Amino acid sequence: MIRVPVTIAIAAALWGAALASADSWLAPTEKDYYSADEAYYFHVVPGDGATHARGTLYEAARREGDALAVWSAELLNPAAPHKVLVADSGEYVVTFDEWGRVGYGPAVVVIYGAEGDVVKNFALEDLLTEEETVDVPHTVSSRRGGGEHYLDEEAGEVVLVVGREAEPAALTAPEREIRIALATGEVLP
Repeated sequence: MIRVPVTIAIAAALWGAALASADSWLAPTEKDYYSADEAYYFHVVPGDGATHARGTLYEAARREGDALAVWSAELLNPAAPHKVLVADSGEYVVTFDEWGRVGYGPAVVVIYGAEGDVVKNFALEDLLTEEETVDVPHTVSSRRGGGEHYLDEEAGEVVLVVGREAEPAALTAPEREIRIALATGEVLP
């Protein structure tokens, strides 16, 4: 019988546990994100390691194949955003998270306004208390505590749904909303 030293067995068990909670991400690809009414779309070209991702907002024309570029800018995301919301008015684009690193870094939420100017960007720690941040479910590369964020265009706000993972069975805390003014980036009470 072969005997394995205890330290090697413990290390192997820990490594196996880490792999079990690891994320698997394909490389980001170019992608279009449409406003709810499909009047605008945001085209994302991933960064290549030397440059950050780039986004271009287009006004979709009424005729097929015709689109008008409204603005184009380098994004705060080195690789690409994980998710994007586009206002029906085309006035705002909101990006969420870094591809492959959900919940980490200064671009967890970024509001872009006219001409692609950054209205405000947030890290997770800017939006949650220290206690809430610790309680966010996480894997080796990502922290996932958000639901389906949305734009409340009538109120001029992006609404972050926090307190649960995407899967309803993974409820970790009571769901709540964080509202942020699109025009100023102010977190509302």
